[in-house]
Amino acid sequence: MTANKAGSNTAFEAIEPADIDLSQAPSSESKQPGTGAGNITPRISHRPWILGVILLALAGVLALLITTTDQSKSQDPAAKPGDEQQPPAITQPGAVEESPFQSAQLAAARRSAQDILAAVLLKQQSLEAINIQQWADEEYQHALAAATEGDRLYRERAFSAAIEHYKMAWGRLDKLAAEREPRTARLLKQGLLAINQGRGDDAQQAFDKILLMTPRHPQALQGKQRCASLPEVFAASERGRALQTAGKYAAALAQYSLALSLDPLFEAAIQGRVEAQNLLDDEQFQSAINRAYQHLHRGELATARRHLQRALSLKPQSPVAHAALAQVDNEIAQKTIARLLNSAAADENEERWQSALDTYNQILDRDPAVTGATIGKIRSAVRQQLDARLQDFIHQPLRLATPAVYRDAQQNLTDARQIGQPGPRLQRQIDALSHTLSNAQKPQTVVLRSDKLTRVSIFKFAEFEPFTEMTIQLKPGKYIAEGIRPGYRDVRVEFTVFGADTSPVVVQCRETI
Repeated sequence: MTANKAGSNTAFEAIEPADIDLSQAPSSESKQPGTGAGNITPRISHRPWILGVILLALAGVLALLITTTDQSKSQDPAAKPGDEQQPPAITQPGAVEESPFQSAQLAAARRSAQDILAAVLLKQQSLEAINIQQWADEEYQHALAAATEGDRLYRERAFSAAIEHYKMAWGRLDKLAAEREPRTARLLKQGLLAINQGRGDDAQQAFDKILLMTPRHPQALQGKQRCASLPEVFAASERGRALQTAGKYAAALAQYSLALSLDPLFEAAIQGRVEAQNLLDDEQFQSAINRAYQHLHRGELATARRHLQRALSLKPQSPVAHAALAQVDNEIAQKTIARLLNSAAADENEERWQSALDTYNQILDRDPAVTGATIGKIRSAVRQQLDARLQDFIHQPLRLATPAVYRDAQQNLTDARQIGQPGPRLQRQIDALSHTLSNAQKPQTVVLRSDKLTRVSIFKFAEFEPFTEMTIQLKPGKYIAEGIRPGYRDVRVEFTVFGADTSPVVVQCRETI
């Protein structure tokens, strides 16, 4: 094998074997075990002249083969110009250097060497495709040296030794190929570290080495792009760090954000922004708590609550903020209940019983344990029911014509009169119902008119002889008058008696049948 170098590329050429195929005798009876390796004894004939011709021909063939082999060796491109050429050995016509068995073994060893050499060449080509000379040239040349030594041994027909050197070369080349990924990982780590430390040149070199091994390595390409903006990114991040140290957290956040707008992956800016945001949140949280307590002490509960909600938006799990908010909410609830109690009391004083009842219910919905609201609800409910019944009797006096309703009205009037210190509204209701009850049992004068031809009757009261006009006494209520006249259609007239202003009732049959 020959090592050729063109620039940085090196290739090996396999030596093609020249196998010798010794012709065997046509019959197995002619084979005789020889005393030396490679001796061939032809079949003995009874004709001496035929034996002589065969021996002469065999000697000529062997001489021709030996001469051809020597010429091939003299034309080996691996031979150096200065090497001395050895004269071809003179072989006796009847002698053979190697036996067929040994030739077969050598041929097999030669083929094994060539197979391993082919694997070495493939490995060499794959490594040169990823620029091995530029990132591991020393180790690469060491591997090639083993292959070159294998070539030398191959030419000397020491095939077993050549195989071992070829295997050594392949192993070294394979080790280099296996080191590609770990080497890439180390260079990538170095490049990213250099970026985070602001060493753009070092980072650029690391990424360039990766791209020699893997031209389209995505992280290396991304790293080279990041190197372009690294000076501005690093400067902004350093300004942010200085402002953060000075306690100017908002300004520090602005600088970190600027750095990340140029390089979203810059770790120092990412970490710095998180730290600055936490410090700013702490500062704003403490300020919100302090303001909340100031407003709480001044009784400005709504404002205090807003500041506490702001504090909890910054630190949702803060026990301090939750405790302060609970205190504020409790005071707000107490003030709200007090305000509602005052409102309900005012409604009671104004005898707005339904409004008072609604307010007490609202209080108890907030806090069922408010005793004043419980008592007030009972009191307002009783007065609201009484007020509603009194209003019903007053506004529907005709219902009082029913004895049961009249007795119920009397009972409610008695209940109303037993209330101490009645308000103006209740007093008016008592007076109005008393007057209504008095009139409900007092007969009223009612005028009836007819045509003296119609017989008139009032249901459940009386029947009258035909008349022109008459006056009767009826208690307040609703009545029905009926008129009957032969040959005429009957008539019915409904009328109500209430008070002294009842209109005259006319009952006449005028429509003939």
